[in-house]
Amino acid sequence: MKNIFKTFVFLSIIFFQSCTDNQEIENVKDTQIISVDLTGKIIGTATSSKDLNLINSDCFSSIGAINTPILQGYFLNNQGDYYPALPKMDENWENNYQESKNDASQQVGVEFTDEDFFIRNIIQNDKFTEIFGHDNIVDYFDDCNFNGDLKRTYFDNSVPISEVNFNCDAVVTYILNNKTILNPYTPGSLDKGLSSVESLLTIYNTNNNTNYTIDDVSVCDVIYSSTTGNTAGVLNTREQILNYFEDCSYERDIDDALNFEYPLEIKRVNNIVTINNDEELITIFSINPEELVFEFPISLLGENGTILQVSTNDALEDALDNSHVYSN
Repeated sequence: MKNIFKTFVFLSIIFFQSCTDNQEIENVKDTQIISVDLTGKIIGTATSSKDLNLINSDCFSSIGAINTPILQGYFLNNQGDYYPALPKMDENWENNYQESKNDASQQVGVEFTDEDFFIRNIIQNDKFTEIFGHDNIVDYFDDCNFNGDLKRTYFDNSVPISEVNFNCDAVVTYILNNKTILNPYTPGSLDKGLSSVESLLTIYNTNNNTNYTIDDVSVCDVIYSSTTGNTAGVLNTREQILNYFEDCSYERDIDDALNFEYPLEIKRVNNIVTINNDEELITIFSINPEELVFEFPISLLGENGTILQVSTNDALEDALDNSHVYSN
């Protein structure tokens, strides 16, 4: 009888502990469950990759100096301050890049950040080719080999003449039929108006026995003055040029000025997973995110140098919703 009683007590304790443990798990899930909206914002923040993160050092760390690819880039902050950058792509890449950024900041008189660095194109010396376009550059750094559309040039980023704001004080390059520079020797000052472009087109048609119309003309490489007046910038992507023509000034929108600080830990059911970079974060949140619970506190790094520590999902979501506060 005593043994039966002891067995009953033992099983009761186990049942009570099991219920308590399950209740604790439910409470955690109730208070720290990661919503669908928050999951989207987390993935969006991790996906908002700066061009610097595209660099794959394997593409130039083990090849000879003669074959080392050349990166042509630039720094462009959200106020429109600009400076060209040609950091050498070799085994000292990190130091080369840092020196390039420091030089740009000193020359312009502003503090450029990693978010301000953009890649214009990659020159493959071993294949005598140039790679233009963000998607193509991503393709190249994925496996250090590019077999995409080598016919693409920076002309592909030009905007139609109908989108040009001739009230702006800028110098542009006029492109004919998306392949020929219409004004190779004469700066295209916008203050001369549309009539100057029509004159250039008339001369070209006469000399080449062609019948191009003004609708065949587009614009690229917009040289302008920044809003701070610190420097002249060169806009060479469609988005940048259209941004400038809106009000004759370039101001980059800040969609995401926060980054996760790694490593950070996340619990999936009863297992703790350590995440070391954006790619790992995106991967883990792409599979059953409702099973995940952050091991708070976690830290976020602001573009302006702020280190923000959050301890709840609500605080994290609020920070991501207002990330522009942490921009430069």
